[in-house]
Amino acid sequence: MAAAFNARVAEVKQVVEMLDEGHDDIEDLARAVINKTLDMVFDRGYYTLVIQNSQGIFSQGPYFTRKQAENARDRFPEPGPDRSTYAITLNIKEGK
Repeated sequence: MAAAFNARVAEVKQVVEMLDEGHDDIEDLARAVINKTLDMVFDRGYYTLVIQNSQGIFSQGPYFTRKQAENARDRFPEPGPDRSTYAITLNIKEGK
């Protein structure tokens, strides 16, 4: 299940400005919008769920809120008699 993401007003405005600019190649515009959107999303910071159990160590995410990561943790099935260990990490861009 994909984590819900809500675009901020400033983020929408930045993409609208890109779309309003003249572009000769629609594929170049699409690439620019995708790259800009990803930059904006990961500039916010995001959460990762790390799970360790008898089967190994797994990482899931990104989650855009801690609550989304906690909900994912609560849905993660136990692999057997051994209990899983969980960690939720906040990942932020260096220099932020």
